[in-house]
Amino acid sequence: MDREAPLTYRRDPLVRRFRDFYLPRLRQAFDPDQVWLFGSRVRGDAMRESDLEAVVTIDAMAAGRRRPRYFELMIQRAVKQTGVQISLVAEMDGRVVGFLIGSLYYGEYGVMEPTASIDAVSVDPRFRGRQVGKAMMRQLRLNLGALHITTLRTEVAWDDFDLLAFFKSEGFAPARRLCLERALDPTAPLE
Repeated sequence: MDREAPLTYRRDPLVRRFRDFYLPRLRQAFDPDQVWLFGSRVRGDAMRESDLEAVVTIDAMAAGRRRPRYFELMIQRAVKQTGVQISLVAEMDGRVVGFLIGSLYYGEYGVMEPTASIDAVSVDPRFRGRQVGKAMMRQLRLNLGALHITTLRTEVAWDDFDLLAFFKSEGFAPARRLCLERALDPTAPLE
């Protein structure tokens, strides 16, 4: 067998392009910490306290108002007060472009099996349509699968059609349980 034959392939521009361009992307695509979508890298990293400003900014772009204290408390709970951290941020080109804050529950509200809940999720409007939300959901499902969590829940405003459509595309459906609420008047006398 001629040992020099492989050297001729190394000089081939198609082989070089595959080796230099496509092969690293294939390796990245199967790395559970990173997902490559449309030429950009979306990393599903565990959330850190230093992500607070990016989370507040992304939420403000979507909600129309800033809620720094709300997210400060949520991120503190997600990062410091839970035994298992399931909250994520998505980064593209070195900047946070999305977040997902979640919680684990072990038997709350009469449910016997452990479940997870998505408490808040958003993607920077400038990066929507680039599969950032899908990448975060994929990473969350991988993480929850490793913990043997079989149920994922969330709540959505009934008239938030974009978010409802996103969750539907991710396999969510109306739950058999009903979320109830009651308005409270702290100034009213006790009955």
